Amino acid sequence: MRAPFSMFSILSIVIAVAWSFVAGGCAPVPAEVDAGSVRAAIDDSNRLFMAAATAGDGGGVAERYSDDATLLPPNGEQVEGREAIREFWDATLSAGVSAARLEAVEVEAPSSDTAIEIGRYQLEAGGVSADEGKYLVVWKRVDGNWRMYRDIWNSSRPPAEPPSPPSGPPEP
Repeated sequence: MRAPFSMFSILSIVIAVAWSFVAGGCAPVPAEVDAGSVRAAIDDSNRLFMAAATAGDGGGVAERYSDDATLLPPNGEQVEGREAIREFWDATLSAGVSAARLEAVEVEAPSSDTAIEIGRYQLEAGGVSADEGKYLVVWKRVDGNWRMYRDIWNSSRPPAEPPSPPSGPPEP
């Protein structure tokens, strides 16, 4: 009489059960994410960013970022760390930017400690629109607070025309 299970069958079952524990059973279960509260926190942080920019307070703007944040500004080098980000915003605000408007278009929270925001911005200088465009921010929850972790933006305006070469023969 033949045994009901062969050694191969038993080994296959043991491997399948073990793999199910490794692949899924032992993996952490992601916490439920309340998308509405994440959006509200990001909207609040954006309001604080705009208020600080309008006040000319680069430090207040930088406070919205995590300590290990990175800025990826257009036409410039990346800026790493909150102190360097403060210096960037101090210089930007000192150069004449007098207000910033941020509008979150889409906020997605793939986990309880990460969120992604796509939005539109407008910068003003002396009450006149100086630039407008779009941005993407990766947010990170740090000690219960949402902070900007990666921030990149670019203008929706066409590039400035290069200056025309001088006409006529070159002067001696």
